[in-house]
Order: sequence, then structure tokens, then C-alpha cells
Amino acid sequence: MDDDILVGAERLLYDRKLKEALNALENYRYSGQMQIGAEAIGDIANDFQFMVNFWRMGAPDAQREELYNQLLCRLYVETKNLMIYQRIHRSSYLSSLYKRTRQSGTNWSMLHIREELENFVSNVALLQLEPEHVRAQKRAAIYQKHQTFMSDLFDYILTSSLWSDALLQAYEELLLAPTVDRADQQLLVSAVTMSLLNAFDIKKFMLLTNVYQKATDEYVRQRALVGWVLCANYDVALLYSEMNEVITSILADERCRREFTELQIQLIYCRSTEEDTRKIRDEIMPDLIENNNFRLTKNGIEEIEDDEQEDILHPDSAEQRMEKMENSINKMMNMQKSGADIYFGGFSQMKRFPFFNTISNWFVPFYQEHPDVQQAWANIGTTKFLNSMMRVGAFCDSDKYSFALAYEQVMRRLPESMRQMMERGEAVPVGGEVSIEDQKSPAFIRRIYLQNLYRFFRLFSARSEFTDPFKSDSQDYLFFTRRVYSIASIAHEFSEVATFLMKRKMYDDTAEVLLNYPKGYEDYYYHMLMGRLLILIPKKIERKTQPMLYHFQQALALKPESEAAKRGLGRAYFNEEAYEQAYGVYAELMSLYDENVSYKLYAATCLANLKRYDEALKLLYLLNYNDADNRHVNRVLAWTLRETGKYEQAAGIYEKLCDQENPSKEDVLNYGYCMWFSGNTQQAIALLKSTFNANDLSWAFSRDKDILAAHNISLVERQLMVDEML
Repeated sequence: MDDDILVGAERLLYDRKLKEALNALENYRYSGQMQIGAEAIGDIANDFQFMVNFWRMGAPDAQREELYNQLLCRLYVETKNLMIYQRIHRSSYLSSLYKRTRQSGTNWSMLHIREELENFVSNVALLQLEPEHVRAQKRAAIYQKHQTFMSDLFDYILTSSLWSDALLQAYEELLLAPTVDRADQQLLVSAVTMSLLNAFDIKKFMLLTNVYQKATDEYVRQRALVGWVLCANYDVALLYSEMNEVITSILADERCRREFTELQIQLIYCRSTEEDTRKIRDEIMPDLIENNNFRLTKNGIEEIEDDEQEDILHPDSAEQRMEKMENSINKMMNMQKSGADIYFGGFSQMKRFPFFNTISNWFVPFYQEHPDVQQAWANIGTTKFLNSMMRVGAFCDSDKYSFALAYEQVMRRLPESMRQMMERGEAVPVGGEVSIEDQKSPAFIRRIYLQNLYRFFRLFSARSEFTDPFKSDSQDYLFFTRRVYSIASIAHEFSEVATFLMKRKMYDDTAEVLLNYPKGYEDYYYHMLMGRLLILIPKKIERKTQPMLYHFQQALALKPESEAAKRGLGRAYFNEEAYEQAYGVYAELMSLYDENVSYKLYAATCLANLKRYDEALKLLYLLNYNDADNRHVNRVLAWTLRETGKYEQAAGIYEKLCDQENPSKEDVLNYGYCMWFSGNTQQAIALLKSTFNANDLSWAFSRDKDILAAHNISLVERQLMVDEML
């Protein structure tokens, strides 16, 4: 109930209803739950009342609008801090993070934080001056102390309240400083992002946008991009105009627009991870296991001895097995190249190490000096396979840590021949290698980071305490549907994302993106996609957009020579039963594309509906002559013959159409009509009864009443036929 009051107050602030929000918070204070912020909220109420009194006097005030907005923002900060306080103190997990970091005695001033981070860089550099026999021990101590500090700092930021301008400035300097380790900067960006996902803070948001625009380190830039893009919110933009301004400014840059769009497509791939995992498990891995010389057992992987008799009886079998295995590996490589996360299924089982109980470890870039894996790494030694996998394998940081921790156990369970092959570096990770140069590309850096995020939100034990951008019951991941991003400068990118979704048959998501298209900037692709959706899912969007005909007309106006637009226009006219206009379009298409059977078939259908049967049959006979087995042609030909009274010829075609397993209900219905119209009532009854019940047939008769009337089937006869179905 108390949470409802705070959520309601937040909603009122988005609606710019300051007095009602103050009243709601006053009720919250009376409930006895307001542990923080009461004095600040009281000051806001006093300032608001002072402004109201001044307004009542009729005094002009050029700053009134600005002051009102400042009061809204001040109250938003206090409301959000109350929500953060409640969230932390109602969660044993978040509460433990909050208390531990604030009761540890650590100095969390920005001056001390910066000193700690810069001292770490200096201390690591000075290790080179130490004698070799003491260097390892000192290195381990330095990294242990630093990892503990960074983990605590991550938790401190994660559970922080909303920031001031001073904190924004201080953290921005920290994240851009060349004297701070870039891995630390990456981890801090993730901490800010996680905090921002749970509670929007304009200062943290501006920090991420500033870092994205100013950072020279690509790894830091891309984490910042993911953070601000996922956290931007239209409701909050109603309070903070600077959000709209900075987003518009960023997306005016071509490079930023490209990265913004690529990020959206990568997030779509992320949402398909579990589907891709099922495909790998059910379709690819069985072939890999079946066609190699190893088998899985409860004790691990065992090598299968070559069967000499099999080699004699089937000399090509080994080559065939190898070919199947290569095909399976190529399928996985192609999935990976297209953007799929092919490793999630395998590595999801390796997240049970104590290492992953620490939240910051899910986001820290991989480095072998990490205290929690350093000992495991030392035990492993330097194998060519492991070094190669860590260096050029397409693995996210989280999976690298998993493999480093599990490697020793895995190696013990491998056959000797496989172990030796891996030690020599002859084994290549499934999915292939990624060159060092490609690993530096913004797209690759982003993809790896998104995989880290995805694993956290799917596998972390306390993941329910955090706002999940990947949750299956929402479209949070599809940020192109957010009104805050409906900006003219990215109109073309809207079409690109919608086209990508359409190709993946994600029609509902395509519709949501198109419905958020920047108004007044609808282009050819927008109209083509919307028209196509109105063919595929009309009931879901027809009330939210213009008719199909309008969209294809607009598309054709923008590209008068477009075959696709003309084809869509013909379909739109056809769907509206405007057969004269539809025929005009298809006649033009036939003249331009004489080999296209579909255009001729649609033209013939239009002619038949216009009762221009002779012209229709001329086209249909030609099509039937060229392809006698084309069911679509035969279906229209039979219908046209029936309508011209050539029942015997039509019946012969319908008989062939229905002479198969699970024939079309429409074919059976039309065959029955053909028999009925020709006076073969008993055959008609038998045909219709084989497929229809009374209700279905009654509905069909209602739909086809004009056809039945044209063939002199009275209302009484229709009822008698329906009765036969009972």
C-alpha cells in the first residue's frame, strides 16, 4: 500500500501535477513510513506555496515556469530516494550490500576513491622495479586489495541514492581520467547502469551520455552506450528537458546513429538466445557427438576405438561422419557470425562457482590476475589451448572466468588424446577464432558486454532484485518503441530495425517499432512495411494506422517504379474487393513482368470476380497448360468454370484437388457446391458432411449467399443442407 502511494506520486510528477504529488507524499508521511526526506519535502511544499501566493496576487513572473519545473524535479529526487530506501530495506540482499559498504569504515569521498584507483595503477607499474622473487607475492597482495575495494565500490554505487551535480562531475572526471585503469572504468560504468536501471537518476544518465561522447577508450564508450540507451525514459523526459536535448544531440551524429541501431539489433539477438540454445542442443550437438570419436558418459568424455570391420564394410563412413560434423560446426559458426550467442547454453552450467556470488564479478573485464581465479590459473599452467581461447575465442568475460575456474576439472575428465591435442594448441574453440583487430571493433565489444549482462539477468541468484531489460513479458529490450527515441534524425534507422524484425517474422515487434515512427518522416520503407503488416496481422494494428491501400499508395508515390509497391497496391485493392482497380494494377505488372505467374493468376481472379469469365479463362488455360499441377491455378480455374456453368469440367479439377490427405476445407466446400449446382445433391451432401458440421456450414452459406443465390439455391434448400449435417 505504501509503495502504491510512492508510485502514484511519481506518476503525478510525470503528469506535472505538483500539488497532488505533495498531497500524496503528505499522506505517506502520516503513514509513518517516511524515514528520510521529510524536511526536504517540507521545504518544497513551502516554496510551492510561496509561488502560489505570489501568483494569486496577479504579479507577473517570467521565471514561474522554470521554478515550477525545478520544484517538480526536486520532489522527484526525494520521491525516488524514498523508493530506493524502501527497495533496499525490504530486500535482504540489497540491504546487506548497503550496510556492508557503509559500515566498513571505508572513506567513500571522491578524493579517496580517486586516490585508491590511481594508486593501484602506480603500484602495478612499480612492480617492475621489484626483484623477481618478491614480485609475485606483492602483485597478489595489490590485486587482492584492489579487487576488494572495487567490489565494495560497485556495491556502494549500486545502492546509492540520486546524485548531485558535484558527484556527476567527479565521476565523469574519474571515468575519463587516463590515470585510472580502463578495466576499473568499465566496471564503474556497469555499476552506474545497474543503479540507473533500478531507479532513474538524471545525473547518472547524463554521466553515461557524457562518457559515451567523450571517452577515448572504446570499451568504456560501448558500456556507457548500452547504459544510457537502456535507461532513457519518456516519462522522465517530461520532467528533464535535458534528456531530450542530449539524445537529439547524440543521434545527430552519423557514427552514433550507426552504433545506436546496431545495439538494437544486437539486443534482438540477445532475446533469441534461449531459442538459439535449444536449436544448438536439439539439432546441432547430437550430430557433433554422434559423428566424432568420443562419447559422453557419466564419468566424462571417452574415446571410441576405431572399428576395423566398419572400415571394411563401409569405407566411406568416416568421411561422411567428418562431413556431418563439419556441417554442424559451420552451422554454429554461421549463427555466431550473424550475432547469435552460441555459448550461453554450455556456460550457463558453469556459473555455480562462489566467484559468481559476488555481483561485480559478473561485469568485471577478464584478467588473469583476478584474485578469485589467479590460483586456478596458476594450477592450470600455460596451455596453448587455454591461452588461445582467452586471446582469440569469441567468449564474453563471464564465460572466460567460468572456463578458467572449471578448466582443471574439465581437463581431468578428458581422454588423453584429446587432452594432448588441446595442450599442443591443435584444438580450436567451436565457433572459430576472432582476430585481435576484430575484437577491438565497437560491435564486438558491445556484443561481449551484452552477453555478460544477459547471463547476469538470467543466472545470478539474486537477479529478481534488479530491473531486467531482457524480461520475456515486456518489450523493454526493444528501445525503438520508446517515445523518447521517436526522433526525426533516425527515421531511416526505424525502417532498418523494422525490416530486420520483419525478416525474423517478429511481426508484433515490427508493428510496435513502426507505430513509434517519427511523425511526418514516414518514408517508402515505412509504408511498405506497414502495408505488409496489414496483410499479415491486420486485427492487431488496423485501428492504430491508416488502411492498407493508403500505405501502398504512399509507397508508390515515393517510388513510382517500385514493383513491390505496385504489387502491394494490387493486393490492397483486391482485399477491398475493388477488382476493377486491382485488375488495372495487375495488368500493368503483367505487361512489365511477363514471366510472373502470380500476377497473371491475380489478374485472372479479378476478371472472374468482375464476371469477365472469357478473359479470365483465357489466362487460366494458358497458366494451366504451362503448369498443370499448380494447385493455385487449378483452384481459380475450377472456381471460374463452375461460375460459368461448366460443372463437369470444374468437378474433375476439384476431385483432384480433394484427392489427397487433409484436403483444404475450401476445396471440399467448392467441390460440394459444384455437385449441388449440377443437381448431384446426394454427392454434395456426402462431400460436405465429410468435412463440415452444421454451424460451420451455416456460416459458409451466410458468407457465400450471393453465389448460392446466383445458382438458384433457395433459403429453404440451404437450411435442408444444413440439417443434413446434424
